[in-house]
Amino acid sequence: MLADGCVVVETHSIEGKFYSYLRLNWTTYCPILSQTIYEILTNLGFHPKKRRGGKAIQLENHAEICDYLEVIGTHNPKHSRRAGKFI
Repeated sequence: MLADGCVVVETHSIEGKFYSYLRLNWTTYCPILSQTIYEILTNLGFHPKKRRGGKAIQLENHAEICDYLEVIGTHNPKHSRRAGKFI
């Protein structure tokens, strides 16, 4: 059972203007692992959201994303570069 965690940029277009938001996302098809990720983040003081029927757990608040990356971080250089553009 695996969980794929990543830094994503969510983009929306409203009346021709584009808005981009940084998100931290963990996706798994294992309900127990998904719930565990949610509970760990909650116990650490974050406010994760369940998306895609509970298969995806996301941190969406910019301040919480910054805190997560500062305290926990990532070892993936691609994710670090992507997050660095928004922080």
